[in-house]
Amino acid sequence: MKIIQNRRVQLALAVVLIVFINLYDLTSQYAITIINDEFGYVGIAAQMAGYDFTDTLSTSYYYSYGLSLILALLFKIGLTGAAFFRAVIVLNVLFLVGSFLLTYYFAKELFGTKWDVLIALVVNLYSSNILQSKLSWTETLLYFLTWVLLFYVYRLNRTYELKYLAGAMVVAVYMYMVHQRALAAMIAAVFMMFYIWATKHKSRKEFFKFAL
Repeated sequence: MKIIQNRRVQLALAVVLIVFINLYDLTSQYAITIINDEFGYVGIAAQMAGYDFTDTLSTSYYYSYGLSLILALLFKIGLTGAAFFRAVIVLNVLFLVGSFLLTYYFAKELFGTKWDVLIALVVNLYSSNILQSKLSWTETLLYFLTWVLLFYVYRLNRTYELKYLAGAMVVAVYMYMVHQRALAAMIAAVFMMFYIWATKHKSRKEFFKFAL
């Protein structure tokens, strides 16, 4: 029981559980299911990797290309067909694991109870997350990036270090590159910068020095 009560052991077991629940049926996954949406990302990635997906893209929706930058690397290393699709699922699960660890960080920071690992696990085993992990589109990546953005904003507000401001802005811009609906994240990042200035600075000179 003492081993199980160890926080690192709990985190490791939670990660294993997340991976198992999302990957236990990996060998039964073969291809894209939501054709117009998923091909919008996969097709752009294929074009980036040198394949001709012009006809496919002509019937697919365009949202943005941030995820395609990552998927293009899978094409570049020679993955196609079922192997490519399964690699995307594994990538999604890695995003969920990262989200879980960040959720745990916030649970520990904000609550600090013996249930922190369980709270983070329950949040990230939400049924929608499990479903989204089986699809080659942006939802799991955006979910992860949202946690990353929250981390930078939280740390910026706590420590007021420039690296956290830069991190928040980079993540916000990349979120927009991943999906155009993430425009709100960029706007929120700008408001965040002004809010922090208003609460921590008293002069315009200090604000512009901070912003630059």
